[in-house]
Amino acid sequence: MSDEKEIDIKKAEANPDSNSKRLRLGEVGTPYINAVAGIIKEEARKELQFPRCLQTYDEMRQNATIAAGLTVNEVFLTKSLMNVKVQAGDPNSEKSVEFANALNWNFKNLVGQTWYDVVTALITYQQYGFSWLEKVYEKNSSKNFPYKYKIKKLAPRSQKSIKGWLMDEDARELKGLEQWPQSLLANPYQQYVSGQKFGTSPVKLRRDKFLLFSWDNKNHNPQGISPLNGCYRAYKELSMIASYEVTGVSKDLAGVLVLRVPTDIINKAAEDPSSPEAASLAQLQKNAASVHAGDQTYMLLGSDTIDGSGSGHRAYDVTLQGVEGGSKSYKTTELIQERKKQILDSLGAGFLNLGNDGVGSYALATGKQSLHAHYMERHLIFIKSVLENDLFKQLAEINDIDLSQDEMPVIQYGDLDEPDLDLISKSLHRLGSSNLIPKTKKFLLPIYESMGLDVSSLEDMSEEEFLDALGLNEDKESNSDTNLSSGAGDTQVGGLGSDLNNENAA
Repeated sequence: MSDEKEIDIKKAEANPDSNSKRLRLGEVGTPYINAVAGIIKEEARKELQFPRCLQTYDEMRQNATIAAGLTVNEVFLTKSLMNVKVQAGDPNSEKSVEFANALNWNFKNLVGQTWYDVVTALITYQQYGFSWLEKVYEKNSSKNFPYKYKIKKLAPRSQKSIKGWLMDEDARELKGLEQWPQSLLANPYQQYVSGQKFGTSPVKLRRDKFLLFSWDNKNHNPQGISPLNGCYRAYKELSMIASYEVTGVSKDLAGVLVLRVPTDIINKAAEDPSSPEAASLAQLQKNAASVHAGDQTYMLLGSDTIDGSGSGHRAYDVTLQGVEGGSKSYKTTELIQERKKQILDSLGAGFLNLGNDGVGSYALATGKQSLHAHYMERHLIFIKSVLENDLFKQLAEINDIDLSQDEMPVIQYGDLDEPDLDLISKSLHRLGSSNLIPKTKKFLLPIYESMGLDVSSLEDMSEEEFLDALGLNEDKESNSDTNLSSGAGDTQVGGLGSDLNNENAA
């Protein structure tokens, strides 16, 4: 065994003689994106390859379960983004505050569109995997905007108008995009010919001319990945099972029409398609189809019997046969319900299905709603990063606004859901009873605002007036402080602070 002492290595050391000095600084590898004629073909299934996938997503959106999942996500995102505010990165920087205020004004004073129009177009990436809006600037003529150029509008552009992506030679960087000419947009799927017309369109936009929201764009794939990709298989199975179920129901209700015809008539019709027997058999089949379709209410058949005596079975007969399905070991409703769960869970909206199948609990619903909030939070972070790093940065640059990283404005999006006043009030009561809440206007006003209370009458008050209005000041304690031995909380087991108190349960 070696006598050398073992050394615990906690972190790496920098070696001045390392080969890193000869390291090549530029890019060598490629993201390995399969781009053919400007179209990214990373998806193996043809129906999910661009541009065919756009039509597939439209068809999927017509499914009630998928429409519900997408709609609830869009509702939450719209609610939050409609309450978005741009804040100064550094509140102590006059330039930062001024630029943030200018952006807030600009978003409310777009030309030919509203911020709601922008949000509606932006979140279409939820369905298609990506969305893009053309940035349109104009010279400023308003005294409320202190800079030379302002955002005129963020013009929405259809995903179906894209003919191809303009990449560099090694597909490392997106240089722009190419649009179909307006004359071809009536039917872009049929007009698309891979490798023949790419690069000839007169409509080309540089990358810095548009905002691109590519969801889950691994390897810088500008087409992104639609959330619908994850539930495509469940959607196809759901459509197939539902179709079979409808077919079975229609057959159970209408039955199957059975015709009995003498064997010699059938044989002669088969031997000679031009014979009278063949014509008679064809007419019978036509009449049966008309009866089944509801276009005919009766059938005219001969009354001859097989033995000719008039008392036996008739040579021609018609019956309505039911569908025997009692031996199957499955229920289509259960299969359909399982696919619906898979689809909604894939979209992060599984809480919509609770109770639809007769089971479910409030606790489970609350947990799934919390999970959905995390899904939506990720989408908001994604949108925030695109707006801050693309739109804000470019507007500052064209106006020659010199801002440091800390001074760049940031987006503060609105709440995804209404605040739980019960939880907030309990927390405030417990903290206040322990003297852990500062009794100042600056601290309390934001809390009231987060609860949805109107604080406009309190904003102009001085600190002393504010505390007097609330019955608080340095010489007087709050009601919660002076009543710790009484109140609803103290009547429960162990009092306010006890772990046995139900209101303190985790």
